[in-house]
Amino acid sequence: MPLAVPEPKQYEKPNPGFYLAEIVAVKDLGTVKSPLYGDKPRGEITVRLLDAYDSKGKPFELLHRFNIAGGPKASMTKMLQGILDYVPPPRWELTQLVGMRTNVVVAHSVPNAEGKVWANITSFLPANDKSAKFSAAIRKRQESERQHVAGEGDVEFPGDATGEVQ
Repeated sequence: MPLAVPEPKQYEKPNPGFYLAEIVAVKDLGTVKSPLYGDKPRGEITVRLLDAYDSKGKPFELLHRFNIAGGPKASMTKMLQGILDYVPPPRWELTQLVGMRTNVVVAHSVPNAEGKVWANITSFLPANDKSAKFSAAIRKRQESERQHVAGEGDVEFPGDATGEVQ
């Protein structure tokens, strides 16, 4: 039997937009070596989108990597403030994030040289009681705009003219 190199796997991506998500894992990636920026301790957070599913009906899971660094300008600090709605004290254990809900903004990357596109988390926002309704309403509006641009007609949007969800 011949042994051949398989075709690259095509992964499904969620559409760009605003999603309610649950943090399912936090991982320490150790020190990552970079000739340009030096050695950096890195971490990874995995979120499961609670209102977006692939073609098999499974919720999408996205990874977000960050430098483990404190300080007001650090991406980890901004991520934690977005999730928790406050900046935690030094030495706060990141694994406490597992199980928490948050809102995320997902954007697609610019295609690379091979034409690959990734779905990236660009922002974390605190989740609250209205997050699920708001997330669904935003997605409906985005889908309506996509269909309208494609000439497929309009979709009802649950809210008033300001976009306020009841």
